Amino acid sequence: MRTALIVLATLAAAVVVDLVARVLIRRGARGRYKWLLEPLRHACRRPAAAVLLAGALYYALPPGPAEWQRYLRHAILLVLIAVSAWLVIKALHVAEAVAFSRLPSDLLTSRRVRRARTQIRPVRRLTVAVVTAAWTGGRVVAPMATRSPTSCGRPADGARSVPRRP
Repeated sequence: MRTALIVLATLAAAVVVDLVARVLIRRGARGRYKWLLEPLRHACRRPAAAVLLAGALYYALPPGPAEWQRYLRHAILLVLIAVSAWLVIKALHVAEAVAFSRLPSDLLTSRRVRRARTQIRPVRRLTVAVVTAAWTGGRVVAPMATRSPTSCGRPADGARSVPRRP
């Protein structure tokens, strides 16, 4: 019951923080950096909310003695890594789109713009591949603990495994 209450409270807190952040970003997007913040807010809204929710759930759930709690916490960690990669990929795509929107669009430079777009496509795919590789590496580096928290290399009765020196 306690874990369910923690999850519900975390969900409510994540929703409130997401709403406050949305309002603050919307206000900041009215000014000088509207050309950057507006597309970023629009494209990264769902990934940012997912990162916020998964991070809040991961840090709110206590690592309990029950085995299912450890599995749940590990699954949430893997989800956190995946949605973080999703957020980074979306932010990189927005940065590329904003960079191209700042290029001139007259007929004389349209050939250069098309050429630049053609050349940047492999770079875009490469950045997605690098982020995906980093995400896969994060999944591999974040394995579950193989030992229970009570067995830290000591015998269960609390005795020392190595005798003391006289």
